Amino acid sequence: MTIIEPFNLRANFSSDEDFIAWLETGTIKDLECTLHAFCEEEMYEDCIIIKNTLVKMQGAKDAINNTDTN
Repeated sequence: MTIIEPFNLRANFSSDEDFIAWLETGTIKDLECTLHAFCEEEMYEDCIIIKNTLVKMQGAKDAINNTDTN
């Protein structure tokens, strides 16, 4: 059993934009766990949204880590 029930969680968002805004409040680890839970429920359209948000967040983290601070 997962902590979140993906179908019930997703029903709380009236649009993909609202769902994305919520996803962006989490950490990379949060999104990885969320992606896993949604994949287990075969909610693949939402998995794509989660994965795209995750990739965006990882890219932002990499950009910050690669910034020259000298």
